[in-house]
Amino acid sequence: MKDVRRLAAWLKVWSMTGAVIVALAITLLAACSMEPSPQSTTPSPPVETAKDDQISRIFEGGLWADNGTATLEERILWADTIARVKLRSVTQTVEYQTFLPPPSYVVALEFTFDVLEYLKGSGGSQVIGVADDLDVHFETKQEALTLGEDLLTGRDARWEDREAIVFLRKIDTLPSTEEAGRYWLGTLRHFDEPYYTIASTDYRPWLPKAGETGEISVDVGGANGEKQRFLLEEPEEVTSVASEASVRGGTLQTPTITKSELKGKIAELEAEVDTVGGTEDAKYCVQTKYKFQREVRYHIDKYGAFRYLRLDAAPLGSGLAAGSFVHRHYSTDYFIRNYGLMEPSNSPLVWWIEGLHEELFTAEWPGVMSTTRPLPAGEYRFYMQPLSAKLAVCDAYPEEMRKEDEYFLTVSPPDGTLHEAFFDPVTLGTAVVADDYRGQLSPATYSMGSSETTLRRIGWDGNRAWVEFSSAPSLAGHHIDFIELDGSVGL
Repeated sequence: MKDVRRLAAWLKVWSMTGAVIVALAITLLAACSMEPSPQSTTPSPPVETAKDDQISRIFEGGLWADNGTATLEERILWADTIARVKLRSVTQTVEYQTFLPPPSYVVALEFTFDVLEYLKGSGGSQVIGVADDLDVHFETKQEALTLGEDLLTGRDARWEDREAIVFLRKIDTLPSTEEAGRYWLGTLRHFDEPYYTIASTDYRPWLPKAGETGEISVDVGGANGEKQRFLLEEPEEVTSVASEASVRGGTLQTPTITKSELKGKIAELEAEVDTVGGTEDAKYCVQTKYKFQREVRYHIDKYGAFRYLRLDAAPLGSGLAAGSFVHRHYSTDYFIRNYGLMEPSNSPLVWWIEGLHEELFTAEWPGVMSTTRPLPAGEYRFYMQPLSAKLAVCDAYPEEMRKEDEYFLTVSPPDGTLHEAFFDPVTLGTAVVADDYRGQLSPATYSMGSSETTLRRIGWDGNRAWVEFSSAPSLAGHHIDFIELDGSVGL
């Protein structure tokens, strides 16, 4: 079998008067039956075969770091207030929370900070950061108070004697943060991990000042002003004389950021939000972009590659009209159940298609993929993802997420086909005419503007396609694809 050749030529004769163009697909049949050759290269093997549930990723951004530590960019965008502070006091309290059902009372600690400087937002000379314990829930305040003393005395207090930068936010699920100067700081325990300190592996809203042995070298540590450094990770302990010598020699032991660098990062992110509208939705979109990037890095670091799913569509016949069904997305039932069979006027989704044959396919509500034109025989592949419309405005989805699902389609001609030709294949509708003898076509009449004409013959002379009509119709803008599947029969 020879390699498939897909040849195209534009027929430019006279200008079109503008009317409905009828599509024609001509299949030339030979006496012997021959298998078509594929059009594309063999697809690379999938990285993973199991499908991961993507519904939450389509619609939700948020901050929760279920795939690695929340990035500095996420924390900056998520916080209402960022301040350089010094801890004044810590007391126990009881909070009413609605984050986890059912609403209940939980133990919390109140951290009262003296504000030295606001890096984002504004306020008074003091702020209160509330760290709640979501591991244990109580029906009454009195029950909750029995646990408070243990959490107060058993807290991680290693960083409390230092200046720090804290990331604070008002949240609806902790009603007390509606009060002026009162914010959510973090969670005391999150699966037994202190979720509000620099030691957290998920979320680090408390960045202590750097400068201690084992954290940063003495020649750059302890600076004041804009060069003041703050930890980005929990410092490693100095466990040997050699390690301490390395510290004194100027080696940074722990990632840090200067106050000036943090201010620059805040300004940079605010500018990025402004470029996509400057609204709360825009901020949410940009924040989620960094969350998705972190999720991709996490999976690649852990598994060597990001999630990938190969989906094979049912075989399709060649020459079928545009709009022929290809596949349905596995979340289609979810979309129908939650939004209805008809697409909402303010659709929550954008149907994203890209890949080797992206121009040949389209997708529409509620997740149905179809062809954009009659397809000749061959192998086709494309990526499709339903993306949240809110998250598409800032290109929040990394390439790895957009290409998480790849669809494969085999298009086959009738048995015995040697050649296929498509006249105006992009338009709707199709007709098939059999070969009478060595390229002679059965007469077929088609509407061409206000007149009709009969296509008598179609051929290929080496570098251009040609057609023979019974009259001279207006052909400007018409397109013909000629596909030689075998080449053993000339036209």
